[in-house]
Amino acid sequence: SSARSGEDLLRSKMAPLRLAALTLALTATWFDPAFGFTAAPGALLRTRASVAAACSTRGHVQLRMADPPAYNSHPCSVVRNEEIAPGSRLIRLKAEDAGIVDGYLPGHVLALELLTDPGGVEAQNNEGKHGNGMKGPYTVTRADWETGTVDVVFRVIQGGRLSERLARVSRGTKMNLGGRFKVPIEQGIAKDAELVVGVSTGVGLGPLLGFAERELEATDRRIALFAGFRDAQDMLFEEEFEALQDEYPGRLSFTACISTFRDERYPPPPGFDGLRGRVTHAVPRALEPEAVASAHFHLIGNGAMVNTFKAGLAAAGVPDARVTLENYFNHREMPADNEVEDMRQAFLAPAESREWAGSAT
Repeated sequence: SSARSGEDLLRSKMAPLRLAALTLALTATWFDPAFGFTAAPGALLRTRASVAAACSTRGHVQLRMADPPAYNSHPCSVVRNEEIAPGSRLIRLKAEDAGIVDGYLPGHVLALELLTDPGGVEAQNNEGKHGNGMKGPYTVTRADWETGTVDVVFRVIQGGRLSERLARVSRGTKMNLGGRFKVPIEQGIAKDAELVVGVSTGVGLGPLLGFAERELEATDRRIALFAGFRDAQDMLFEEEFEALQDEYPGRLSFTACISTFRDERYPPPPGFDGLRGRVTHAVPRALEPEAVASAHFHLIGNGAMVNTFKAGLAAAGVPDARVTLENYFNHREMPADNEVEDMRQAFLAPAESREWAGSAT
């Protein structure tokens, strides 16, 4: 009876913990690209629902992640798959039923699924965060509702089973697509914002291109895009942005930030008119304080950049309602206090007192 009473006592003590854990799991969210995002338009959380069940084992509460959100799969085929910069690719998929593409917008997240293995990926025994490496979430760059095509820009990760497989699929390959998660970029922009500042790293520039194409046509807003790359050869969509600037004069600026050109010891090539260094250093020095105070910021790419940039904006007094974001990876990377303070000071400094961060030409 003493053993039974001990078990009852333990169970009664664990009940509140199980309830608290379950409540936390149902209300807190964080991003992991393996599963997707919250679909509720009002949430604006770039996160998968932390949804799991709580259970007790030997007096400890354990959280178990739930299955990915359910979605309907639709057949499609590859109509384009090409390298647009070293290690970066654009894949275009055409749905068999063009109608299912209606409503997809830049920044939506969908699931892509390979039906056959194109090979070229070393076999692994463990499933990993993307299951068997045959399907996973990707962010929409653009969608053509009339033709039923969707463009996705992705980075080929060494050892990334799905990205390496996607890089090998050829025109005509049958696949599935489905799901429509996260709030697209245009629907998260503050209504009264006259300027949208987009900051990206790597292939995060893809959805910003699709957003700019639509936003320039549909509104009178001005758009300033800053794209971070490691090296000049990694730059994406230069011709596309030049064409948009010609079509919408005075409304769009596009600036590349090259991290390897971090100071005068690493001069950029002749003709380079971008910024040197990481976007967290270069962009705050390129924006006027008035622009910082009135713009809406969309941050997309490496979580280290996104989290640091968001913290810098908050320190400079930019309200959360004027910042939307999407972390591709490094979701939990914490910003360094000194870097946040450096950004705050740069955001608020008069333009004439700022450290130069431009090109050598």
